[in-house]
This record gives sequence, structure tokens and C-alpha cells, in this order.
Amino acid sequence: MDHKIVFNKIEKALNASPYDALIITGVDNLLYFSGTSLQNLYSQKNQPIYLFWKKGSQPICICPVIWESTLREISSIMHFYPYSLSADNHQAVINNLVNLINQETAPGSTIGIDMERIDSATFRILKDWVGNRRFSPADSWIKTLRMVKTSEEVDLLKTIAARTEHGISGSSHHLSTLGGKTEKFQSEDVRVHCMEREMDTTGYHCLSLVASGEHAKKMWPIAPRFGLGRNKNINAGDIVRIEMQAVLDGYWSNLAKILIKGDYTPALKDKYQQLVQIRDFVVKSLKPGITCSQAAVAVAAEAKRQDVVLLEGTPIGHSIGVTPREAPYLVDGDDTVITKDMWFAIDIGMRLETGEIFRLKDMVWVKEDGAEIIGWYQNWNHPYITAYTF
Repeated sequence: MDHKIVFNKIEKALNASPYDALIITGVDNLLYFSGTSLQNLYSQKNQPIYLFWKKGSQPICICPVIWESTLREISSIMHFYPYSLSADNHQAVINNLVNLINQETAPGSTIGIDMERIDSATFRILKDWVGNRRFSPADSWIKTLRMVKTSEEVDLLKTIAARTEHGISGSSHHLSTLGGKTEKFQSEDVRVHCMEREMDTTGYHCLSLVASGEHAKKMWPIAPRFGLGRNKNINAGDIVRIEMQAVLDGYWSNLAKILIKGDYTPALKDKYQQLVQIRDFVVKSLKPGITCSQAAVAVAAEAKRQDVVLLEGTPIGHSIGVTPREAPYLVDGDDTVITKDMWFAIDIGMRLETGEIFRLKDMVWVKEDGAEIIGWYQNWNHPYITAYTF
């Protein structure tokens, strides 16, 4: 994805903001503001990277010298302030930040910081060393900026949804009612099918989960192994839950589907159709102008009216972008107003009388006239039902 439109959006928003400069930290914010897709930054906590962005100027990246050439090649950043690796890399970052603040801003300037992501020790030192500047929380400003997608982000998310769903569907074709495969094998099959469609499955957020039978009764069936299947056979008659989170150009998918290995009984069909009806109600509820809280309350009332008991402890949806799970959330209490070009991963689940979790997750695009599920290759108004044999 060409990050230019996102970059211009950030630049325009900063120029209209109350901040004279921004200090950007947190891997997700760095990915969004710089246009990189380096998921391994989540595991590089001892080599911090910051962006300093002064209003009316180009952003400056403070990074380890070993990352400079890579970031020049793959990001939208033109200017760098590298530091040499040492026993105290955080101190090197602070020194560079202080120098940039003194060079680029005047006393009394307002500097926006994401207070949820900057560590408290760094913030205390900045306040002590640059006390004649005003540091102001920019958390909500940054969240709001990321919520509404640009045209290039919309196009990328459409591609991501379609490729991930096609990977799930393609891997499902490899199962038959009589054929024997393990959860581990099928989890890998889903992952490989997504990779064949040029999705990436590395990084902190990646998930390829196939849970069947007894394992399908738990949200994370074999934690702390991140949901990856082991050597349990997927048996005839099993209900199989497939979940996939993959990344392309720094943006994520987040899907969950149901496969029935064997007979699709009338009782299962009734339960699945209940989920479909609630899912469709969620999609119809996501209209520009209402709040996330209003949508969540309406869905809860509709589920109660239909006598459907939804899973507790999970929202019915959340936004998606440079992470597979981000604000706003479709929960009672989130008063974010839904607007055109927001994207949500909606999440509808219930527990069957036999204990298995039915779960449907779809990626949804909010348009001017309402929302639309994006990316279907298969018609998921019905679960995938395996062929009896090959």
C-alpha cells in the first residue's frame, strides 16, 4: 500500500490540531504514522523507536542505527536521528528527544504524547529536562485519527478480508467426514493457505486456530500456546471452530468460521441460524451517526427478544487496522460516533447445550448508507459442511 494518502491525512490533522509537535511511541502508532509493517518491533522493546513530528515539518525518526537503512527503505520517513546501541538504549532515546524538542520547538510549545504508550520513567525525565514545554495527552486524538480509514486503507482491508476468508475456505476443502487430520495439521493448513495468498503470518498478533470437539468448548483451548492445535484428531461429528488473524502491508484480518465434520443436524442448523440473524442485525445496526454504545445496546435487546444468549466477556465487535483489535469497541459505554469508512471485526458467539462455542467473525465496512460484510468467497449463512469422502 502506498502510505502517501495516510501520511497526508496525518499531516493535515496535525496542522489543524492544538499540538505544536507530537511524540509518537507504541509499536501500533509507529506502524500507522510511518507506514512500515515491521511486526517484529513488538519483540524489540530494548531497542525503542520514537517519531518526533513538528507541525509544518516532516517527521523525524529516532531509532537504533542498525534499523536506519531498513526504515529508510520501507517507510514514509525521510529524516532520521539514529542512536548507537548501548547498555542503556532508553537513555539514548531520551537524549535525542530532548535535543529535538529544544531544537525544533520554542518555550511554551504544546507537545502531544500518547500517555497510554510512553513509559512513565521516560515521561518523568522529559518533564524534568524540558520543563518549559507543555506536554499534553494525545491519546484520543491519535485513536480518532486511526478509526476512519482512507481510500487506500479501505482497498487494502478489502483485499485482506477476501484473501484470509479464501484461505479459510480453501483449507476447509481438504477435510472430509471420513478423512483423518489433526488440529495441528489443519491449523497449519489454514496458515499456509493464507500465506499462498500473500498474507503474512508472523508477528505478535498472528493466530491460526482450529479447535474441535472438546477443544471447541474453550475460547483458548490450549493456552498458553496461543491457540495452536496439537495432535487431537478432528473426528466425524465434531464441530470445528476456525479462527485466523493474518497481516498484509501492516494491516490485519480477524475472522472466525464454523465447520461441521459430518451431519448438519436440525438442532445445529437452528442454532447457527440464530447466530446468522444476530450477525445480520449487527451489520444493519452499524450506520453512520449512531454511537457504538447505541449499536451494542440494540443488539443486546434483539438477542434477548430472540432468546439468544451471546457469549459473555467479548464485545460484539471492534475496529481493525494496524492491529487486529483496536478502538472503537461495540460495547455499552463506548460513545464513539460511527462514521463512514470505519471498519469493524464483528464477533458473534454462543455456547451450545453440548458446550461447544459457535463463533462468527466478519470484517465489516461502514459506508454512507450502512455497513457491508466484505470478503466472502463462501456463503457463510451456512457453516462449511465436509464432503463424506474424497
